[in-house]
Amino acid sequence: MEHMTLVWKHLQGVTISNLEADRFLFHFFHMVDYQRVLKSGPWSFNNNILILGAINEGEDPANILLFYVPFWIQVSSVPIEFVAQTIREHMGNYIG
Repeated sequence: MEHMTLVWKHLQGVTISNLEADRFLFHFFHMVDYQRVLKSGPWSFNNNILILGAINEGEDPANILLFYVPFWIQVSSVPIEFVAQTIREHMGNYIG
């Protein structure tokens, strides 16, 4: 997991704590690094997707739900009649 600190190219540093099987706590020392990592994903490590969530001070990391990863999907050669907003929403809902 230490490899992620190189990939993220942080400005002020990050520490990684192993909480339990397949759950880690990343502590960023600067808000700019934290925001960039959250906004620049999705991220993967060893061919596994990293599901990141924000934690507030005093919260238990074990209680943070990690089930959502935002993705951009580009669909090529879409007929013009499928470009309408409602069709795009239906396609997005179908994909998930």
